[in-house]
Amino acid sequence: MTADHLILWGILGIVEYQVDRGAGHKYLRERLWRKDWVAIGYSAQDEHRRSLVRVPPIADAKFGKTASAIGDGSNTYLAVRVVNSQLLDLRKFQFETPLDQT
Repeated sequence: MTADHLILWGILGIVEYQVDRGAGHKYLRERLWRKDWVAIGYSAQDEHRRSLVRVPPIADAKFGKTASAIGDGSNTYLAVRVVNSQLLDLRKFQFETPLDQT
C-alpha cells in the first residue's frame, strides 16, 4: 500500500462515518434554516397537488421516508426541490404563503 492509498482510505472512512451519523441532513437543515437554500414543494394537505408552496424555514426539519418529504411533525411537504436562494428569483412565482412571511 502506498501512502496516498492510506490517506484516501482514511478520508473515505471519515466521510462514511459522517454520512452514517446524519451529517448530510444536518447540513441541509442548516442551509434551509439560514435561508441560504429555498425548498419548494406541495403541502401534504393538498391531495391533488394543485399548487406549489415555499417550505418555510423549519428549525429542526425532519426528512421523511416518502421520497423528497420534509416536515416538522405537524406540517409535511412532498416532492420538495431545494435550490440555492441566489439562483432563484422568487418574485416570479405565485405561492400560497406570501414571501415576506417566511
